[in-house]
Amino acid sequence: MTIDRTHDAEARSWVASADDHADFPVQNLPLGVYSLNGAARRIGTIIGDWILDSHALASAEALPLEVHAALRRETLNDLFARPSADRVALRHALFGLLTSGDRRSTVEPHLYPATGVTLHLPFAIGDYTDFGRRRSKSLSPCAADCRTRTAIHKMDRPEAAPGRSAPTHRCQRESRCSPPPPGCASAR
Repeated sequence: MTIDRTHDAEARSWVASADDHADFPVQNLPLGVYSLNGAARRIGTIIGDWILDSHALASAEALPLEVHAALRRETLNDLFARPSADRVALRHALFGLLTSGDRRSTVEPHLYPATGVTLHLPFAIGDYTDFGRRRSKSLSPCAADCRTRTAIHKMDRPEAAPGRSAPTHRCQRESRCSPPPPGCASAR
């Protein structure tokens, strides 16, 4: 991300509690998904102790046209699928609305106390990959069950495909297990 005028440490907002806020001053405008009183989920941004309804601002045509449809969704997926230039334009527009008193009457009705909203997972997760299951875990010496490690090792290794012989597990080649786990070849 390029540092630009929206990161200026001297910038001030007309929103009460935004200036000098430890987490959410005007220089930090995180997007999220929230609901108010059990209503539909909406995209918003946090400013100070407030949630700004980006969905409503898009409907009021106060934000860039390119992001209007994405801001009317219940997750951030569509917005983050857009080109980064669109998100930068959104950030600049939000920053301008929150630092210039000229549009305060447009923005103020769409501010809600952060303590009065429910926050939701901002993205719909379509698939999941467990990056924690990796070959180095299956090869750690002296794990509880050598047979399980060998089975995992066979799944992780392409040379262990059906019809090929799997390499001998480290535990079976070396006498490193002290004492060896039950079923370990080095225990024999």
